[in-house]
Parts: sequence; C-alpha cells; structure tokens
Amino acid sequence: MGLVTTQNPQPDRPYTIEFVFPEFTAVLPVTSEPVFATVTIRYVPGGTCIETVSLKRYLGSFRNQATSYEAAVNRILDDLVAACNPEEMRVIGEFTVRGGIAATVTVDTVADGAADSGKERRIAE
Repeated sequence: MGLVTTQNPQPDRPYTIEFVFPEFTAVLPVTSEPVFATVTIRYVPGGTCIETVSLKRYLGSFRNQATSYEAAVNRILDDLVAACNPEEMRVIGEFTVRGGIAATVTVDTVADGAADSGKERRIAE
C-alpha cells in the first residue's frame, strides 16, 4: 500500500499529530492466529504530513501478513519515516492479551540516535 503525503501547512511551527488506529490486525507467524492491537502514531511533521486515508489503507494491509509484534511496529515506523521524513516520530503498538500476557511495543526516531545528539524531545512520553 502506498502512503500518500501532503504539504505541511505550517512547516516553521513545531506541532504534534497523533493518529490512533484501534483496529490493527495481523497474523502471528508461529501459530497463524490473528493478533489485534491499537496502534498509536505521534509525530512532529517536517515538510510533509501523512494523508489519513492512505494511512488507514496501509495499516489495514497488515491484516493477512504473518509478523511478530516487534517486527510490525518497527516496520510501521520505518515506512512512515521513509514516506514523510518527520522531525520526530513514535509508534506504539498495544497488543491484546494472548496466553495471559498483554504486550506493548514502542519505537521512536529518538532511539535511532537523536537522543545522543542533545536534541530536545518534543513528543510527550
């Protein structure tokens, strides 16, 4: 699924965009069982913003893919960063309980090295 971007209407103003997708589904690779999650995407846009309908289709494309929790959340971050080159981005996958364990996977661009650069974090914890 192709992610579509639009021009940031306020590129000189840092602000945060948040998307919450409570209907994320994929397939676990070991058991082929469905997995369900709420995926939250927070980012400070650079020159472009992610178009909402294309994001919905992109996230829906995971429905029949075999992937682990960690691989899915990391891939979402990588694909979105490649599409819109944000100033900062965080993706959180809150997966429903399986076998008595709930899992949350959080990944962000600051973990990719910006934290060491002294860059001030703008996305709230």
